[in-house]
Amino acid sequence: MLFTFNTYAIEVFCKFEEVYIDGTTQQGFFLIKNELLRYQYNNKALYTIFKNEDGFYLVENQDKSKFRRVNNNTEILQELIQLGKIYPNVQKNYYLQDKKITLEKSKKINFLKRLVIKSDNLNLSVYFNDCKLQTIHKSYFRHRPVIEYHQ
Repeated sequence: MLFTFNTYAIEVFCKFEEVYIDGTTQQGFFLIKNELLRYQYNNKALYTIFKNEDGFYLVENQDKSKFRRVNNNTEILQELIQLGKIYPNVQKNYYLQDKKITLEKSKKINFLKRLVIKSDNLNLSVYFNDCKLQTIHKSYFRHRPVIEYHQ
């Protein structure tokens, strides 16, 4: 995707629900601030993904001292960061390698309501709920030590 720089980059908190083609779901929340991202699953058996100045990191929710750098399969997360940077100047459809990404804007808040990803390997809808445009402290994007985010 080609994006242009936008001085209207937002800081946003959203709860999310991922819904997979087989009906399974996962919930959590994410934070976006400029080039920073925190994508945290509620399930303690899963993980939190951080994007900070050092790159992408996966931290276990059960043991936050365990983390690893992520170098592969970060394209969708990078696009989420880019969408936050250019919002509200987004298109309805984007294509990323073999994936089609469709966006639905919310009528309640100046952000997205839903993101749909379709490809041969992945069919997923991500619903954004309770989104709030707010100032988010940079410390919530550190993977070491992890600072718990409380809304």
